[in-house]
Amino acid sequence: MRSAGCYDGAVWHRGLLLLALVVTVAGPAGGAEPDPAEVERDALIDRIAAGSDYDASVRRFAELLRARDRVKATSAAARKHEADELAQARAARAAVAASLDGRLARSCRLVTEPRDAPFSTHAWDELWLDWGKVTSSEMVKLPGENALADDIVVHMIEIAGRRRTYRIADEKRELALLAGDLAVVCATQDADHDPAYRHMREKLEGPSVEDRLPAAWRGIEHHGPLVAHVREVPHIARKARWNPVHVTDNDMWWAIRDVKWRWPDRDVVTFARVAAALEGGLYEMEAEDAVVWLMEVPSGVDARAIVVGKGVWAVLRNARFDRARKKLVVTAVDLEPSYFIPAGEARAYRP
Repeated sequence: MRSAGCYDGAVWHRGLLLLALVVTVAGPAGGAEPDPAEVERDALIDRIAAGSDYDASVRRFAELLRARDRVKATSAAARKHEADELAQARAARAAVAASLDGRLARSCRLVTEPRDAPFSTHAWDELWLDWGKVTSSEMVKLPGENALADDIVVHMIEIAGRRRTYRIADEKRELALLAGDLAVVCATQDADHDPAYRHMREKLEGPSVEDRLPAAWRGIEHHGPLVAHVREVPHIARKARWNPVHVTDNDMWWAIRDVKWRWPDRDVVTFARVAAALEGGLYEMEAEDAVVWLMEVPSGVDARAIVVGKGVWAVLRNARFDRARKKLVVTAVDLEPSYFIPAGEARAYRP
């Protein structure tokens, strides 16, 4: 005969279990057709409450809960697993954005030949990619900005780009560039693009060193620039056969939002994070704010550059809005994991 203490313990155990079942599992919305699994769940709860075939009913309920967890996180363990996956995705997204490819893809417009960059009439606010050798790198002593200020030493760098020459005042001395090094520059069409912009920047950041520089170093970049040391010419130069338009993740976001593709007659190139691999050569890709679009990779395209969670450069064509999937779908014709091979630390500096 079971003792009263043991009986009370069993009752408490069942009571707590039933409370957990009620709290954990919500029923169908009012008026909705009940799911067969939910009907079975309710029957199991009744059997567990009545103590009918108790152990088998608890085991079956646990199976139903695990099945539900695979669709929607319900149990505490499943919710924790879902939260961990979301945190990992956020970290991976941040890593892709902070990479050299991610930074330059977001801040610059790429073109296969920098001399052909199609600057608009408002070119002062457009940053286009260029590259070339460092022709001069020296420390230049400048007088203080006023009678009470100390003299300063500024690292001055000159880069002979394909489009034009760039003079960079590296006041923070972060650019480890020497004469002969290959550098990429993300800059405007002209150095002296807009006196109003220089005035605005000086109000925010203090006086420019421009007026204290020797005459040979005048004409420095004021808007931007982004500069990075690389080992190879950016791989966008290898894509002349497609001559793609560079589409940023923000451009993709607007195309998806407006359900309008602005480049119907051109191949495009973009850098995006691979969110997931689907069946049939389809991949979920992320635009700005993690908005998803689909990349279709035909069997003849080398897909080894695709790694879920990482970024990839893709030359794309044949964009369409798929009504069944409710997604933008674009076909890949060329894939590379990186267009920028860093020499040293993989970052772009803004002097």
